[in-house]
Amino acid sequence: MEIGIDTGGPRREFFQLLADKITSTTVGFFEGDMPNLLPTMKGPALRLGHFRILGTIIAHSIVNGGIGFPYLARPVFEYIVTQNAEACLIHCTPEIVPNKDAREIIKEISSSTVESFGEVANRPDVLDYICNAGWTGIIQFSEKEHLVATLLLHEVIWKRESAINQLLQGLKLLHVLETVQKFPDRFQSKFVYNVALTSSVLKENLIFMETSEVVHERTKEFFLRYIDANVTIACGEDSQFKRCAAVLQFITGQQFVGGLQKKIEVGYIDDPKAYYPCAGTCGLKFFLPTKQETFDEFSRDMDKALECEAFGFDCF
Repeated sequence: MEIGIDTGGPRREFFQLLADKITSTTVGFFEGDMPNLLPTMKGPALRLGHFRILGTIIAHSIVNGGIGFPYLARPVFEYIVTQNAEACLIHCTPEIVPNKDAREIIKEISSSTVESFGEVANRPDVLDYICNAGWTGIIQFSEKEHLVATLLLHEVIWKRESAINQLLQGLKLLHVLETVQKFPDRFQSKFVYNVALTSSVLKENLIFMETSEVVHERTKEFFLRYIDANVTIACGEDSQFKRCAAVLQFITGQQFVGGLQKKIEVGYIDDPKAYYPCAGTCGLKFFLPTKQETFDEFSRDMDKALECEAFGFDCF
């Protein structure tokens, strides 16, 4: 149940659900491990301008108070800001290279010594990969650092530039790209996953109503214990969330603390007939039932509420 005031909550949740679908493997716009995604090189998607449309969606999300798209690998964000591949190099690591074979070759070359470099570099699979990545210099140990940098930029930026440039075109909507480039520190959290959600992070974003009521203190203790528990619950049709993530989704409509305009205000429901919590998603308000006398009762009713109502929209 939510308070009927629309100050952005439904929009926030809509853009969260949309971002979830865009990152799904069935759509195939991105590859790599969350949250270090890189655009794919899908020819049909590029020909049809799908990444430009995606950039437009991200721009709308940012302008309307949504989460943006905090799933991109840091080098992609640096390219969005600078449009300079060399500026991205400091954030390029083998770990964010999606292709396992390429990742292992880059790691082998990077960790090789003057004694082992020749053995690694002269393997047929390594030679083929180096040539296909566009390296035209001499393959020797003295060039190792330059070679590794070239391979990383090839994997992370250069072969994806068409898709990234389409994203840039879409982000020009409503001067979003211009603003992001002017204030990159303020917008980084809209593109790069900076803070992993834990119960401690969630607690830092809560403000509890001041009270001297014993029943309120008991409920507060139950709630803090509840979000600390390493328990996964089902939310929606096919989503599995830790309790702290499900609580955040229930209250805010999003799964990240980044971008919240203020801390979440937590109050209490003293109605003896109220079993379940309610949230004002738009105003970032959350109300806990005080009826339960034991932690097990509290957990049971919280789980039931979150399983049914973590999403205000049906997953589409």
